[in-house]
Amino acid sequence: MSREQCLRNGASLMVFGALIFLVYAVVFFFRAFARSGFEIGVETLNGVTPQQLDGLNPAIMAYITHLHVAIAGFIAATAIAAGSLA
Repeated sequence: MSREQCLRNGASLMVFGALIFLVYAVVFFFRAFARSGFEIGVETLNGVTPQQLDGLNPAIMAYITHLHVAIAGFIAATAIAAGSLA
């Protein structure tokens, strides 16, 4: 295999990884508003559900949602940058 072919294969793999990362960012963004859990794989925090925490202190849930949206944006920007550089 030539050097150019290896570079093309590596770049294709990086773009594929960036696309998967971008899909993850979209899923992370929509789960921020779904309130089905705190994060993927984290349904409760010490037995407290998002609905219970929202009842106790709505400002905390608004802050957590804000952070999740910001992190989803950062993940998407990283995916776009990695795909563009590849």
